[in-house]
Amino acid sequence: MSEQLPIAENTENPPSYGSITRDSDGVLRNPDGTVWSPLSGEQMANSWKLYFFFLLSVFLLWQGYEWGPHLLKWLPKEKHITPEIPFEGESNFLIDTEHYQALSFVVNTTTTVTNVAITTGESQDTKSIRINSVTFAENFHDKSIIYEETRADNHYTLTLNGKGTDFQAITNIQIVLPPTQFNLNSLTIVLPAGRVNSSILHSSRINDLHIEVANGTIALKDVQGSNINLKTSVGDITGTFDITHTYNAISGQGNIDCRLRVPSHSMPQIAAGTSVGNVTARVTDTYHGPFSLFTERGRAYVFGGRYVDFTTNTTLAKNGYFRGQDGDANILMHAKRGRVVLAFRRQV
Repeated sequence: MSEQLPIAENTENPPSYGSITRDSDGVLRNPDGTVWSPLSGEQMANSWKLYFFFLLSVFLLWQGYEWGPHLLKWLPKEKHITPEIPFEGESNFLIDTEHYQALSFVVNTTTTVTNVAITTGESQDTKSIRINSVTFAENFHDKSIIYEETRADNHYTLTLNGKGTDFQAITNIQIVLPPTQFNLNSLTIVLPAGRVNSSILHSSRINDLHIEVANGTIALKDVQGSNINLKTSVGDITGTFDITHTYNAISGQGNIDCRLRVPSHSMPQIAAGTSVGNVTARVTDTYHGPFSLFTERGRAYVFGGRYVDFTTNTTLAKNGYFRGQDGDANILMHAKRGRVVLAFRRQV
């Protein structure tokens, strides 16, 4: 025979949707016959925290929030080792531009972070490009760093190879162009990690410039070129450029901020886009032609005064023309999540 108990107001006999009973063995049971087990005040508080966290997670995922970058900062940091031992192998290279008008520098190893600086030399040698390399590592094995030179027709390629993955290295590369007016057909730089910077290069013209950095940044100053292609997987792209044909800047996760000087009567194809980040382009008002801006989450802006004619003018999309519809020029800018800004200026 079970003893009927009143519903209590404390943690020993908390309220339920029916009567709590104690059986002949003294065990408290719910109305459905299951054993009653009270939640303590701490357990109740934790359950509400979990419920709130669940609702917050669902909301942020619905908004497209990315957890990765924010969770990583809470993970334990790996011990950082500063490479201090210099590499003693060949590290200086000279390229005769009378024979080679195309230059490629490729890093083919993930064991080194590579920083590339493109500069203009001060010597009187107007026919050569110098590549100076300085590598430091925490330790070196036999032939752990190898430079390989390849010459084919008018194309010179310098490749940095790494043997093994059990060492860390930092490599600083300086590409020194001739100090006087100089034209180079093409320059290609490919890095797994690091950055590419340049000083002011107004005395040099690189017809085809291609730079790709998987994890790092690109920052260039006053680069003259016909076709410029810049790409990062994770990292910002910035710079000032004189372009005549194409400018492409693509980043997976990073901001793009470019200043583009366009000659009169030219018809450049300009494209800049990122998945996560902001895209900003300042273009000289010598540009004539259409533009198209789009963002999935963010805002789009176009500044250009009375010369701007919109065909689409919404928060997320701006389409139209600057100084009329004539010509084959085009500007295309997009961001999946971020702000997109296009400004036409007399000077940039």
